[in-house]
Parts: sequence; C-alpha cells; structure tokens
Amino acid sequence: DLSLKGVPVKKGKDRDEWPMAMCAEGGAGADIQYISPKDNRGAGSWVGNQLSTYPDGTRVKFMVK
Repeated sequence: DLSLKGVPVKKGKDRDEWPMAMCAEGGAGADIQYISPKDNRGAGSWVGNQLSTYPDGTRVKFMVK
C-alpha cells in the first residue's frame, strides 16, 4: 500500500513497483511504472512460484539481464 500511495490508477494498466512489495525493501519510495496487467500478473505469478518453497525472511538476489 505504501509503494502505491499517491499513484493514480490508470484504466487498462497495473501499477508495478520496484522493489517488489513482497520484499523488505518494498514500500514507501518504490519506483512505480504503469504496465499491462498481463505482464504484471504473469511476472508476479512466476516470481511467487519460484520463491514459494523459501521461508519468509529468506534473502534472495534478483539478477536482471
């Protein structure tokens, strides 16, 4: 909620935040971009599946190519 506070909703777009809300670094001050809902939800689902076996608090490193 803190990362999206003050960022208006746009019809047909999702608000995507970095760092992700699921990360300890997420929240206030996150970078927000408007992207297609399909891309946002697909990526979120993929990340969630990749990390589903790790307990909360596990440190992970995201490598973006």
